[in-house]
Amino acid sequence: MNNVSTTVTIHTLPYEVLESILSYTNYPSAISLVCKEWYEISQNPQTALALLKDRKIRLGIEEVFEKSKYTDNKDRVTEIQTLFLTRLRLTLNESLITDEQFNLFKSLPPSTGTFLHFNELEQDLNLLKLFAVLEKQVKDSLIKPQNSAEEKGSVHQQANHIREILKQNPAALKTITEIDLSQTGMTVVPEELNLLTEVTSVSLDNNNIHMLPTNFGSAWAKLTSLHLGFNRIERLPANFGQEWVELKSLNLSHNALTSLPDQFGMTWSKIFKIGLEKNKIASIPSKFGAAWNNVNVINLSSNLLDHLPEKFGANWIKLQCFEVHKNHSVIDVAQLKKQWPRIIICK
Repeated sequence: MNNVSTTVTIHTLPYEVLESILSYTNYPSAISLVCKEWYEISQNPQTALALLKDRKIRLGIEEVFEKSKYTDNKDRVTEIQTLFLTRLRLTLNESLITDEQFNLFKSLPPSTGTFLHFNELEQDLNLLKLFAVLEKQVKDSLIKPQNSAEEKGSVHQQANHIREILKQNPAALKTITEIDLSQTGMTVVPEELNLLTEVTSVSLDNNNIHMLPTNFGSAWAKLTSLHLGFNRIERLPANFGQEWVELKSLNLSHNALTSLPDQFGMTWSKIFKIGLEKNKIASIPSKFGAAWNNVNVINLSSNLLDHLPEKFGANWIKLQCFEVHKNHSVIDVAQLKKQWPRIIICK
């Protein structure tokens, strides 16, 4: 961590690094507080305190405002930042960071080295969660390295040990066609998930994932079903799912998406069901669903849509149910019923 310049601040960090810092604390709001807005908070504590007060319930910091011993705004903001950092300590006897790292991260603004350290730690932690599931599926066929001293070492040592095991077991990984990683507490998707080249079904439901890597699922040429519902995903990679030519079912409901990539679903000619409800989508691409000749169910309800593109769904000849209720404004359902006279439209 010390070999990275400490003079470079938060503003020069790559977006994906910024977005993944500290999210394994399961307090996604802390990501923006501790990282993205840290510098601004330290520069203008008066404005920062007003913002934090407005969001105190969502951020879980009500008691700080009610019982704080400080009167100075800057001291109160520092107190709140320290509270979020404390969440890195799981118990009195277990911590994800050392005292030295804890104190270093309290510097304003944190160094690039600090950010990169926590980003790497998050990747390692999520790899441990992935391997716990993988091991149950292929335990009997796994070949493990002779030297297993790192198996019970630090998080980083354990992660490196796992990477070595995965590297030596390509045949065992190819036997996995389905994997259920739902409710595992994942906050990012480990790159190693792409090693499952034969997988047809992936479930990542009910986690705390807030972003997807650029190469997410790029090796899943046989994928037919993907579940990403009930996460905190704010955006999708530009090339999301371009390799999934066999995809039939996709669930992205209950996330925080505000838009979709321009090429979203352009290779999914076999798609049958799409779930995008309960997001914050304000607009959809002009070519949305252009390749979906076999789609049967589409759910866009509970978003922020106020209109649909011209020629929307013109080729959805097998569509049976289209849900678009609870959006920003009333969608012209009458026109849709003329276009699809035999389907159910929930407005």
